[in-house]
Amino acid sequence: MKRPIRIAVLAASAALVAVGASGVAVPTANASKNLTIVAGQSIGGVAIGETEAQVKDVLGRPLAKRDGEWQYGKLPIGLIVTFKHNDVADVWTPRSEYKTSKGISVASSPTQVSTAYPQAKCTLGAGPGAGPGEESEACILKSKYHGHTVETAFEWRNKEKSMEEISIGLT
Repeated sequence: MKRPIRIAVLAASAALVAVGASGVAVPTANASKNLTIVAGQSIGGVAIGETEAQVKDVLGRPLAKRDGEWQYGKLPIGLIVTFKHNDVADVWTPRSEYKTSKGISVASSPTQVSTAYPQAKCTLGAGPGAGPGEESEACILKSKYHGHTVETAFEWRNKEKSMEEISIGLT
């Protein structure tokens, strides 16, 4: 689930949407107060397989829409929801406020993820596109949800091992 370029594009488009003609930031999304990640199912109250209408009921109007992706939350990015055939196919966040019931967030290390989710497969070089001198890593937790195979991906990309994102998506 490599998307460093998409992050930059979405952040830039959100900045344009969030600033009015007067140059003053204007609120455009009513993001949920739900900051829970349910591995293999949902982030922020948005679950795999939900419809666009269900997502709007939970999160309100998105800050930005682009190519089947809706952006929510504070800039640069809070939560991204990707749709396939009008249903949620992927939801991800780079924000540390979202946490699993085991306390895992974007602020967690690969060791913390492996300890919390021993069934996750962690692989060096499998995370988001690393820059020069950087190593990437990903821990992937596979599960079933409503008859679909779903991956929860915890992804890092730098020497300091700062997590890039947590995503939940159909495989």
